[in-house]
Amino acid sequence: MDNSNKKLITPEEVEVNQVFFEKCALEYRELATQLIFELEGFLKIDISNELPYLAFVKYWQKNGQSGKMNNWKFFFHGFHCSFENVVTNQYIEVPIVFGLEFGDLDPYFFTQYIKSTPGYFPIPLVINDNYKDGITILETMLSIGKFEKINSNWPNRYGTVVKNRPDKVEIITFENPFEKSNDKIKIEKKGKFDLWKLFKLK
Repeated sequence: MDNSNKKLITPEEVEVNQVFFEKCALEYRELATQLIFELEGFLKIDISNELPYLAFVKYWQKNGQSGKMNNWKFFFHGFHCSFENVVTNQYIEVPIVFGLEFGDLDPYFFTQYIKSTPGYFPIPLVINDNYKDGITILETMLSIGKFEKINSNWPNRYGTVVKNRPDKVEIITFENPFEKSNDKIKIEKKGKFDLWKLFKLK
């Protein structure tokens, strides 16, 4: 579909709807974390004692990049693992190069997630261009202090995550991540950690 003549979201509209976008980002992180740890158990691999990206690469090089876990189809590609719910059509891309932080927001993937999540309907504003509108959402939320930048395990790579998130994760950047595959990923807990609350199904 050609969206070149469609109206794009403005920074002012994002600011008016900042509570909605912050909620979406928090729930994106929660669902992403839940799914990736469920997948870890489903595939019988360990992502806590090895960089998640490298652990998953070792798996899919032997077993293939795609599969199905309960109602979720998954597919490994690049620095992400996509999940699509076969019942609700909800779609989410989980980043796997930020240690045990899975809430990094890509502009296109974030808007795709919002538009595919039934619980967000009706969306308070129209997203016509997933990428361009996603850029505006992320940049505006960064500028008003609702989102923040984070480092990756990979050098010279950065991500964007909701700032007011529970259980913040320390991310170690390696000059050569492939030489650090056995290094323990450290987790810095902020406040009381409720595993079941974090992973509960919506």
